[in-house]
Amino acid sequence: MQRVFLLLTLLLLAACQSSPPTVLYNDVYWQECAAIAQEFRNEVERDDVMNAGFPHFDSAPFLHSTRFYDALAHEVIDDSQARELLSAMARLGDRIRRSENENLDEPDDGNRLNAISQCSFIIANDVRQAPLRQQLLAALRSNPVVKDHYSSTAQWLGLLPLLRPVFNWRIALLHAEEQSWFAAEESFTTSVSYEFEDERAELLAASSFDSAYSNSALKLPSLSDEGLLSLFTRFAPRLTIETLGEQDLLGIPTIENGNAQVETQLAAAFYLPSYTRFAGRNLLQLNYVFWFPAREPRNWIDLYSGRIDSLIWRITLNESGEVLLYDSIHSCGCYHKYYLASNAIISRSSPERAEPANVFDVSELQHDKGLHLLVTSNEHYIVGLNNEVVEDAQAYSLAPYSQLYNLGVSNGTQSLFASDGIISGSERLERLTLWPTGINNVGAMRQWGTHATGFVARQHFNDAYLFDRYFQPFPD
Repeated sequence: MQRVFLLLTLLLLAACQSSPPTVLYNDVYWQECAAIAQEFRNEVERDDVMNAGFPHFDSAPFLHSTRFYDALAHEVIDDSQARELLSAMARLGDRIRRSENENLDEPDDGNRLNAISQCSFIIANDVRQAPLRQQLLAALRSNPVVKDHYSSTAQWLGLLPLLRPVFNWRIALLHAEEQSWFAAEESFTTSVSYEFEDERAELLAASSFDSAYSNSALKLPSLSDEGLLSLFTRFAPRLTIETLGEQDLLGIPTIENGNAQVETQLAAAFYLPSYTRFAGRNLLQLNYVFWFPAREPRNWIDLYSGRIDSLIWRITLNESGEVLLYDSIHSCGCYHKYYLASNAIISRSSPERAEPANVFDVSELQHDKGLHLLVTSNEHYIVGLNNEVVEDAQAYSLAPYSQLYNLGVSNGTQSLFASDGIISGSERLERLTLWPTGINNVGAMRQWGTHATGFVARQHFNDAYLFDRYFQPFPD
C-alpha cells in the first residue's frame, strides 16, 4: 500500500505544478506508475483471471489494446491524435482491470485501481508528456500488443504447407454448399422466431449518427453509451431458427458448479462495438452474439459436436451510419461469411489473402433496420436473409458482452472465458484433426478478440484491415 500512496502523492503533485521537472517523470513517477500496474497484472496472472481479448501493453501495463488500436498507432501523425489513441487505451485498461479485479480471489478495494487509472490518463492526456507518448507509439508500432492466435510450431510440425491444398479443397466444398443453401427457398418444418423487444426501443432508435465523427482528431466514430445502444436497438436482427430440440433455443450463458452452460429460460443477444479500417476510413461495427446450449452429434463420431454453440452477427456502418456490409462467424471462429449490403463496395478481383472468402450479395434488401436471419437447426448456419416481419416471435433482450466477464458464482464472480479466451468444456473432436492449422483447440467457443478465422492463412475476425484485403470501394 505504501507504493499506492506514493503514486497518489505524485499524481497530486503532477496535477498542481505548472511545469513539473522532467526528473519527476523519469526517476519516480513513471517507475511507480508502471510498477503498481505490473503488480496488479501479477495478481491477475496468479489467480488466472486474465481477459484474453484485450491484453495489456508490456511496456506500459496500465494501457490495454485491440488489433484496431495497434493498427491505428501507425496512422498517428501529431500529438492530438496520440492523446486520443492513448486515452482510448487508458479507458479500455480501466474497464478491463475493474472486470478482472472482480474475479480475483481477493479483489482490490479500489484505491490501487484508481491510482493506476489516474496515472494512465495523465500520461495519455497531459501536454507535458508528449515525448513519452511518442516513445509509447514507437514501441506499439514495432511490437503490437495483440499477438496472433496461431502456433508456428504446430504449423511446422503438422506440415501445413503440404496440407493447404487439402484445406482449400474442403473450404471450397463448404462454400459451395453454403451458397446453394442460401439460394434455396427455406421452409423449416418446425421453428422458433425471435425479435428484440424493449419498451424503450422507439426512443433509443431515434438517436442520431450525425455528429459521431465531429470531435475526433483520428476521425473515429464516437458515440455516447446511449447513442451506441440506440444503434444496437435499431439494427437488432430478427431470427427464425429451425428448432428440433433444446440445442436450438437461444439462451444466456451461466456457470454452475464450475461448468459453463446456456440456460434457455430467457433469450438475449450480447452486444459490443468494435472498429475497423476500410479504404483509409475508421468505421464502427455492431456485434451481436447469440448463444445456444449445444451442437448435438449427428452420428457416433461427430467431429463438430459439443457443449455450447454460438453465432456472431456483425454489422459495419459507413461514415453516415448506413450499413456497408455484414459478416458472421460462429464463436469458434469458423464459417466466416461476408454479406455485401451496399453498391459502394465490391469484391477485389485478386484478394490480398490466400484464405478463401465466401461472399454473398444482399444489396437488394432494405438495410435501414435489422434484417431477418434464417438459421438451421443444430449446426446453426445462416442460410437466408430477408426483410420479413416475424410473426408470433419470442422476445430477446440486449445485454452488454462485458457481462460475460463477471458471471455470478457461489464465491463471487467468474468469467465465461478462461485466460486463453476459450470456454472450458466447449471442446470439439476436430481439434485432433485440424491442429496443423496452428489454431489452439480448433472448434472450441472463444472470446471476442481471440477468433482466428483462417485455416489456409493467418487471419483474425478483428483484423483492422480485414475488409481491405477482400473488398474495395466501387470506382466512382
